[in-house]
Amino acid sequence: MLYISADDVIPSITYGLNTSVTFSNVTLKHATRYYFTVTAVNEVGLYTTLASDGFIVDINKPSTGVVYNSANHKDARFQSVTSEFTASWHGFQDHCSGVQNYFIALVDEEDPNVLRFTSVALQTTFTFTKLSLAVGHTYRAAVKAVDAAGHESDVVFSAPLTVDASPPFGYQCARYTQITKKVTRATINQHSVASYLLDGQENVMYAINGIIMNTKIHSIVLQIDNLNIPIQERVLHNGSYDFSYTFVSTATKQQNVSLTISSDGAVSIDQQVSISECIDMVANDSHAFEAIQIAPDLIAVTLFAMDLESGIRKVLNVRYIKIATTTSNTTTTKHIIIINNSNNNN
Repeated sequence: MLYISADDVIPSITYGLNTSVTFSNVTLKHATRYYFTVTAVNEVGLYTTLASDGFIVDINKPSTGVVYNSANHKDARFQSVTSEFTASWHGFQDHCSGVQNYFIALVDEEDPNVLRFTSVALQTTFTFTKLSLAVGHTYRAAVKAVDAAGHESDVVFSAPLTVDASPPFGYQCARYTQITKKVTRATINQHSVASYLLDGQENVMYAINGIIMNTKIHSIVLQIDNLNIPIQERVLHNGSYDFSYTFVSTATKQQNVSLTISSDGAVSIDQQVSISECIDMVANDSHAFEAIQIAPDLIAVTLFAMDLESGIRKVLNVRYIKIATTTSNTTTTKHIIIINNSNNNN
């Protein structure tokens, strides 16, 4: 079979009775199909000419796609399983010779330079099994494609995924130490503002305590960077107020902490507010709740729980405690009512 309108790269050459030949110093174009034609001539001059089915020159590597750290082309942030890791991918292409094989590796972010690739043929989903993933470590899948010409694509990494195989735990602070920070004070109308620069350390617990006297408090708002937190003050027997708030820093960085107190009159709170750092935080599920009566008919409940790997997503089976008061002609009786609630909101 001859190909009309084809141009000869190499003109016809006689090779005697040789059945193979190698051409050198030939410049071939990318993405172009080439054919060999061979003519056999017998002793009486009769001949037959045949052509090969052709080959395409491919000098480019495959284009890359997208890699996910779970099945079904979705990304996850955490997983609880330590024995398996699943990845999926799509979008790798090679328009000349086609993708012939995929290779995948599992990368531990603690040692990101170690890549041990496994051939998975043309699968686009793969699960590593019989693993011993380290709790708290972050992993990525790395995938590359190889075309029929042997070219490898660039390596594409999935989003990171952290292994969390342990449930949240309760904790308590056995010992605080008071820390002194630079305070910036301002009074605007009936609002008194005190700002602190806190050198927060990741997963360290801090407590803010204060006492306010000689005024009537309307509200106390704590601001940590861009997070605003209303604080419920407690009315003391002498008419003054105290308040307390604890939090765990989520990062090691300098944080701007400020208190805004709205009252009947301007108050100076810099000498009445302290910030303390927990220097002995211990796991203790039995002391994970703290209940403080802040008014005759109001109790504030604080949950001390954390999860170092993935954080706390939701709280289930909360038990609310309400104090109801009934009054007769001669006595006043308080009843404690416990209300069970299952909170399925994120």
